[in-house]
Amino acid sequence: MKLIRRSEKVVGVSAIIIMLFSINCSGQPVPQKVKDTFIQKFPNAKNVEWEKESDTEYEAIFTLENIEHSANFNKEGIWLETEVEISRQDLPDAVLATLARDYWDSDINEIAKITTPDETLYEVEIRLDDEEEEGDESEEHEDKENNEDEEEHYETVDLVFNASGKLVNKVEIEDKD
Repeated sequence: MKLIRRSEKVVGVSAIIIMLFSINCSGQPVPQKVKDTFIQKFPNAKNVEWEKESDTEYEAIFTLENIEHSANFNKEGIWLETEVEISRQDLPDAVLATLARDYWDSDINEIAKITTPDETLYEVEIRLDDEEEEGDESEEHEDKENNEDEEEHYETVDLVFNASGKLVNKVEIEDKD
């Protein structure tokens, strides 16, 4: 009986170890060059988890000074970018001015600062009012709309700005369901 219980424990522990390794980068090891560059760039990182973004890119998700970050590296170990969530107050005034002027009626969902070797960008995820329908609407149609899920009336968009407030990329986000 003790032998069976011990073997069950060994099998259980082995399954947990296998599961942890499969979560870490989908079962594929992170190249040592990538790990070395990461350690040099972020020596105080904690709780590091790796994901494989593509055949040529790896992403580390980690905590630095109690804030979650992500950093991407190519398979040669070259750092590509770091992303960290920030607050609205941390956006440059020029980005805030562009948002106020061009997206004044939008709700901000998330804001991130993206640092690359060449520049710093600001990604702002917003929710735009979906204005597909124009003209007069009947009361019946309005009642039907009011009862539908509110998310159906909005479009989520990622806006990427440079530090001077210029919009450099706009991407519609598909439903996360």
